[in-house]
Amino acid sequence: MKKPATFLFFLTLVATPCSDIYAATLDCAGGIVSDGDRRADLLMKCGEPDSKESHDEVIGDRPGPGVRRKFLITVEEWTYNFGPSRFVRIVTLKNGTISDIRAGNYGSGRSSKPDQRECGERIVSIGDSKSDVLAKCGEPHGRTTGRKR
Repeated sequence: MKKPATFLFFLTLVATPCSDIYAATLDCAGGIVSDGDRRADLLMKCGEPDSKESHDEVIGDRPGPGVRRKFLITVEEWTYNFGPSRFVRIVTLKNGTISDIRAGNYGSGRSSKPDQRECGERIVSIGDSKSDVLAKCGEPHGRTTGRKR
């Protein structure tokens, strides 16, 4: 009776770290990249991404002795679309170092155009990444930056 419980505990112990490790890695034709790797490693192993987004983020806004210090870091999101049989992978870089790798929805065929008629609330959801929306709906007719001039 103890053997099934022991086996289940062992299986849980072995499977959990593997899934965490896989989530923080990206396997490309040129090799594997993971958290902590530099931008140059990512480019060398995976090539140019299908899309890039970038913004600055304030960190370390702490009052010092009579002075407030703000530190800006550059945050980039690189999206890799490996086609319809694999998940899109989104790599976050902070100041040129990989800080996160996560999976999106299944990728799209690079030559196929999304069906524009299916682009609606039932398909696009709050929280979808830019690459997911592009895969579902295609390129927009126009863009705004969200900044007031």
